[in-house]
Amino acid sequence: MSNILKPGKHRIVFALLLALLLEVTVFQYRTYLTFRNDPIEVTPKVYAGGVQNADGSFTVEETLKLKTDNMEEDVNSLRLSFSIENSDSKEDAYASYVAIYARDEANEDYYIVGERNVLEEVPSTGDMILHLSGKMHSMVIIFSADEGETVRVSEMTLNPRIPMRFSAFRVLLAFLTILWIWLAVCPVEKKQHEKGILAAVILLQIGLFIGAVLLNPIYREDAWEHHMQYHKLAVALSEGHLYLDDVPPTSLLTMENPYDFDSRNRILENAGEECLWDVAYYHGAYYVYFGVVPVLVFYLPWYLLTGTAFPTWVGILIIGILLIGGTFLFTYELRRKYFTKVPFMTWILTTLMMINGCGALTIMRRPDFYSLPILMGVTLSVYGITFWLSSLEEEKVNGWKLAAGCLCMALVAGCRPQLLIGSFLIFPIFWNAVFVKRQLFSKDSKGKTLAAILMYVLIAACLMIYNYKRFGSVFDFGANYNLTTNDMTKRGVELGRIPYALFTYLFQLPAVSAAFPYLLEVMHKTTYLGKTISEGTFGGFFTVNLIPLAAFFVLRHKKWFAENARMTESAKRMYGMAGLSLLFGIVIVIADAEAAGILQRYYSDFGWLFYIGGIICFYAAWQHNAESTDRAKLLHIFLNISFAICMAYNFLLLFIDNSETLVSTAPVRFYSICQQLAFWR
Repeated sequence: MSNILKPGKHRIVFALLLALLLEVTVFQYRTYLTFRNDPIEVTPKVYAGGVQNADGSFTVEETLKLKTDNMEEDVNSLRLSFSIENSDSKEDAYASYVAIYARDEANEDYYIVGERNVLEEVPSTGDMILHLSGKMHSMVIIFSADEGETVRVSEMTLNPRIPMRFSAFRVLLAFLTILWIWLAVCPVEKKQHEKGILAAVILLQIGLFIGAVLLNPIYREDAWEHHMQYHKLAVALSEGHLYLDDVPPTSLLTMENPYDFDSRNRILENAGEECLWDVAYYHGAYYVYFGVVPVLVFYLPWYLLTGTAFPTWVGILIIGILLIGGTFLFTYELRRKYFTKVPFMTWILTTLMMINGCGALTIMRRPDFYSLPILMGVTLSVYGITFWLSSLEEEKVNGWKLAAGCLCMALVAGCRPQLLIGSFLIFPIFWNAVFVKRQLFSKDSKGKTLAAILMYVLIAACLMIYNYKRFGSVFDFGANYNLTTNDMTKRGVELGRIPYALFTYLFQLPAVSAAFPYLLEVMHKTTYLGKTISEGTFGGFFTVNLIPLAAFFVLRHKKWFAENARMTESAKRMYGMAGLSLLFGIVIVIADAEAAGILQRYYSDFGWLFYIGGIICFYAAWQHNAESTDRAKLLHIFLNISFAICMAYNFLLLFIDNSETLVSTAPVRFYSICQQLAFWR
């Protein structure tokens, strides 16, 4: 038994065996509860709201209610299989809602037992565990079907024996959870195991991203027209101009204020015309105001080679995988150079939290046109900062790494301009190299310095020319000319939006329920009287990302960054990076709220900055308190609680959204996953 608890193959084998044991025991709860049942086949009859046809089907007249015969039976389960056919198209409906009512020994009148969605394609949805009070007298089932539709019940059985349904997906989740618990209790002690664990973790993370991207099929089908903007821009660039080929309608050209949403809709409707949605409209032409770098990297080369539109979800996946590598490299540099006492598994868990908690996993599950420039900007930022940190060597600054970092950070402006604020982290990183050691901005380093500056100058010059040719200003990216739900040209800056944004983006508690996927959209209520834009969100960032939240506490303990009670050069660098990252995260929250509003995908704008500050502070706390057994144990417990909350929350977010939800676009997939995770239903 002692060998099982040690790292290595024994632990893996035992975790897999335990996961399999759970699968054939606990997760088959319904099978064991019903295996002694004597099934009772029931022929339902019309109770109200319909008529029975000669072939046994039922035609809906109002709300169809079917009833069982009177009986006195102990009933613990129900199997219901049916289809709903439209009287015109004869097409089967997907998720069909039913409400179950019953009379039993404790209730003479009918009471609602519960509600379910049943799909013939997912048989387990029709197998239900019932919890009645004593013997059942009778049952009524209400079907959600429209008048004129036909309900065809293929099976209705009381006390069925629910079969065992093996789930490899459930086994995998159980296996990984068991391994995580074991690694939390018995950390890795031998370095020879670390490379294997790291490789496995990275592959699993890539697999999670691939699964998330492929989860909702709607994003791999033909895109909505306004999601084709990058392709249209690629076509325009190939033709030698910056405006889109689409010609604005006459009514839009003559409109006094084309950015007034209600007025624009009314005038276009009266004229029988349509205009493009969510594009920049300026001086009689359409433009794309989103960053141009993704077009130059993906869409334009693809169009020139194939003549077709680049699939956005592929770009999202590629950038997501690059983000995984960049985040591991970033945290590796922190641990290798500044926080050598941080354990291997602490490094792994904090990195996974940053990758998934910064909002990247949320973007993966919604791989659309809007998400690509955000994700690309974040990824370039992470690589840029990593290059900068790795360029600092003992006696010199590595010139090519410095230039590579500056190139990445400059390109951010061509993806998501507000993320350019991350470039200011160059000050704490290179402060000593410039002002103390004179490794930059000196005669001996003028080549490195010039190369670094040149990266910013070249990218800035290209973007300024791009902006000027479109909007007549080198600093105008065109977002204010957006044809959207509100007039962005007059949105302005309102201080009243800030408290609402800080609360919603950072501190609002998630809304939860007892039904899969257990998360609900939070309620957006504010006393702010004015125009505000918001889409459904699912809780504040700090409520589910505890490591960044704890960073504000750690910053108060400046001595935790010190070495031998002295703030060394590296300690000041890390303290400055952490403080500025947290500050910049707050600035982005306010900037997003003022410029556009409150949207779930905007969490990715600031999440990475909060995690940079959070991880640096957590590493500093660990480094300082590693020799104290009690404090180290508390940090270890806090780390694993934070990891569990972050990963569980972001995993469940895969199955819910504020639009194009998985339950509506791929109900078979949604309910199949639901039945596997909520195995007790």
